[in-house]
Amino acid sequence: MALATWDPFREMDDFFGRYFQLRPQSRGSWLPAMDVDEDEKAFHLALEVPGMNKDQVKVAVENGMLVISGERSREDKGKSHRVERSYGSFTRSFTLPDNVDPQGIEARFDNGLLILALPKTRFKHEPLRIEVQ
Repeated sequence: MALATWDPFREMDDFFGRYFQLRPQSRGSWLPAMDVDEDEKAFHLALEVPGMNKDQVKVAVENGMLVISGERSREDKGKSHRVERSYGSFTRSFTLPDNVDPQGIEARFDNGLLILALPKTRFKHEPLRIEVQ
């Protein structure tokens, strides 16, 4: 029989890991994983939203902010033995850079990803100096 060393910190980490892993599911909120890339023409965002369709996601520009929100619901299939995926509503907000054209933003679904293209403009808003009199 091998002796094992008791590590109270590992047990605390395991306990809190289990506790906090379940909290987002019980509160009904989650955040989809996201990648942000940039090229010379646009910023590109890809959010993981498997199991969702375009009717469950909203993309809007409000007061210079890009707001992406949605809700993923779970079908009731009887008695559950294990639930590891997250369900409920999510909201992600990002301040748009000055060189993004909000009128030209495009969004599409592709294999469980919400893909957004935020086109850049040539014109940046220059800081405005106001003379004090």
